Amino acid sequence: MAKIKGPAFCPNCGFEGTPKKMTPGSIGVEIVLWLFLIVPGLIYSVWRVSNKKNVCPNCGNENLMPLSAKQGYLNLHQKNT
Repeated sequence: MAKIKGPAFCPNCGFEGTPKKMTPGSIGVEIVLWLFLIVPGLIYSVWRVSNKKNVCPNCGNENLMPLSAKQGYLNLHQKNT
C-alpha cells in the first residue's frame, strides 16, 4: 500500500486525522542484537526502519486511505448496501 501523506481516513472505524507510525519488531531485541552481534543488529535495525507503516491510532488498521478519497469510498459502499 502506498504511503499516505497528510490526513487519512480509516474505513474500519471511521477515524479521520493524522495516522500513527508503527515500527515492527521490538526495541529490546534490537538492543540485544546490537550488544552481542553487530551484523544481525544492523540487519534487524534496517529491517525495522524500512518497514514502518501508517496505522489508525484508534483501531490499528493498516488499510488507511487519503482523506480526499473518503467521499468516494462512502458513495461506493452506500450504493452496494
